[in-house]
Parts: sequence; C-alpha cells; structure tokens
Amino acid sequence: MITKGAILVYGGGKTQRAQKIQDLLEIKKLENTPDIKIIDLAEKENSIKLEQVREGIRFLSRKPFEKEYKVLVILNAEKMTDEAQNALLKILEEPPSYASILLSSKTENSLLDTVVSRCRKFHVAPQNFVAQQLNRMGATVGERLDWASELAKEEKDTIIEQLEILLTGEREKLLQGKSSPQNIKKIEQTIENIENTNASPRLALEVLVLNLK
Repeated sequence: MITKGAILVYGGGKTQRAQKIQDLLEIKKLENTPDIKIIDLAEKENSIKLEQVREGIRFLSRKPFEKEYKVLVILNAEKMTDEAQNALLKILEEPPSYASILLSSKTENSLLDTVVSRCRKFHVAPQNFVAQQLNRMGATVGERLDWASELAKEEKDTIIEQLEILLTGEREKLLQGKSSPQNIKKIEQTIENIENTNASPRLALEVLVLNLK
C-alpha cells in the first residue's frame, strides 16, 4: 500500500491512469469496496458535481471497515466543477491518517493550482499507439482509412483515450518542431466532436487521418 495522502495521476490515457492507480494501491481491480470509493462522471453528466465530492469526503470521515486504510479515487478529475474542487482542498491538505485520495486527470494543468499543489504527482507516459500505427502505415490513404474503420468499432471511451494519447504525442512533437498547431487543433476538434456530439466516430476519424500532416 502506498504512503497515505493526496496523489495526482496524470498523463497517458484513461486506462493507463487507472492501471497506475491499481499499481499504487497494489490491487488487481479498481472497484468500489467498503474501504475504496470511486467517483466518476454520472451517466449523462458532463461534470463531477459538488455533492459527489461531499459524498466522498463523508466516506473518508468514517474509519476503515475491513482494512487499515480507506481510499477515495476520483476518475476524470478534470471534469470536477471549480466548486467541487474547492470542496476538496481541506481534506487534500489534511487527510485522515488512514486515508489516501487519488485523482486521475488528463493533464496536470486541467485542475486548479490549489488542488495540484496539495498532491504528490505521478506522470503516466503515453503509449503512442495511434501515432505508431499512422507512421507505420506510410500515410497511404487506404491504410489510414482501414485504421480509422477498426478504431471506430471500439467503445467511445477507448476511441477518445487513443486520440488523447495521439494529442499528447503531437504536442511533444510540436515542441521539437516536428508537428504543427493545425494538427493539434484537428485532433482536439475530433475529440470534442466524438465526446460531445452525435457525430459518427468512423466519419470523424476518417476526416482526421486524411487531414493529419
């Protein structure tokens, strides 16, 4: 079991971050138990609300039931409203002696500075599967469209996760002068369309791969 306190896991994809949390907790599966509580986006909601965070704080206020520790995990922490994040500040600063609080976020700067400053940070290096696939394709139209078709068969979360990994890779390449701001914008727009509209994932992916430089 990791040292108790507040921890921020950021970077990589959602699945990679969840695996890092499991590794830190030394557990095989991330799930709700009497001593582990997971907060995530509620169905059909686009943000994590204040009451969800307050429920997590109440959970930590009660002593462990089975273990010697209690754990609060907040997935998609970047989706917390500012009000919800502010409600966490006190317990992040002074968690119960038996408690661990783990936040999973796409990036470090997706959260309020006051939240980040209270956490120890673990960066998850992205596995740039998407970029590797596109590079290996040699940028031929047929292979790019085949790849888009295959990825479109996955669940929405998996598609978005892979695009987020691609986005991280392109940002790193941009710093090296090997990519362009236009690529960044195209990937961000594709993520936005797939995540928040009824756009066809396959069509959105096909348009993206045909326009990436």
